[in-house]
Amino acid sequence: MTVRTVGIIMNGVTGRMGTNQHLIRSIAAIREQGGVPLPDGDVLIPNPILVGRNENKLRALAQAHGIERWSTDLNECLANPEDEIYFDAQATTLRPESIKTAISAGKHIYCEKPIAPDLATAIELAQMARRAGVKNGVVQDKLFLPGLLKLQRVIKSGFFGRILSVRGEFGYWVFEGDWQPAQRPSWNYRKEEGGGIIVDMLCHWQYVLANLFGEVQAVSCLGATHIPDLLTIQVDGTEGSAVAGLRRCFTQSYAETPKPVWNPDIPQPIDFFAGWKEVPDEGHDNAFKVQWELFLKHVVCDTPFPWDLVAGAKGVQLAELGLQSWHERRWVDVPDLTSVTE
Repeated sequence: MTVRTVGIIMNGVTGRMGTNQHLIRSIAAIREQGGVPLPDGDVLIPNPILVGRNENKLRALAQAHGIERWSTDLNECLANPEDEIYFDAQATTLRPESIKTAISAGKHIYCEKPIAPDLATAIELAQMARRAGVKNGVVQDKLFLPGLLKLQRVIKSGFFGRILSVRGEFGYWVFEGDWQPAQRPSWNYRKEEGGGIIVDMLCHWQYVLANLFGEVQAVSCLGATHIPDLLTIQVDGTEGSAVAGLRRCFTQSYAETPKPVWNPDIPQPIDFFAGWKEVPDEGHDNAFKVQWELFLKHVVCDTPFPWDLVAGAKGVQLAELGLQSWHERRWVDVPDLTSVTE
């Protein structure tokens, strides 16, 4: 067995998502477990360098998690040939220029979403990466959540028969910040800083729908402020139904569905929750870490990785069309991006 290392330039990891999901729960966790096993029997160890604007935050973060390298000079990091991968977790508005510079430096690209603040820039990034011949990927973490993986197993088993409808709900329970401190950064909701819940979440919904059910052909969107729960997906088919959350998934087949009879004179005798069965857990790992391992193997061993910058551009496209639909109060068709990203 040979231990191989791969250098990763991690830009923007002092933010909440970059620190918690990408550094601590992904790259640091991979290092702690002894690396990523490769198909040829070797082991791959990521060797990150943390990049950002705040020297004090970078130093403290590196020391806290056993990372030896950090820098405030992105260009100097990009000049190091031993660092093959550039990862971007900056604010959306800052991302495109850094990615372009990294592509020009010959780095493989892995980045958070949205990959750009607008579709034209997203397409430009995808085309630029393709012309440069660099491998590229975009974070699509929801695909690797236990609840959605279980739902995918149910779909592939043919349990639903013909799927009739899919209903998804996703929201943040966010404190306003007046008397109870907010637990999410406010830029998520400020359009002037590249944020906004529609821009953020439709990028997620696009790849979830495309990978589980099929490509989105048209969109009708309405923006509003509520206080809903986190992810719930309900799927109804001719042969059964399922409800999946972040980690759990429950099913009920047609044959096991109770037959209620309406009688206003007596309490409902049927416990409608009792007939649902939970899909067994298979010990799923952190969703971000799973996709990081897949991308690292893609770079080093050329194993398949379908979630590239074109996939990221599709998310930006749906977000843009969602905003258009909301403003114009109508359905908007979703064009195929294949021809414009080649």
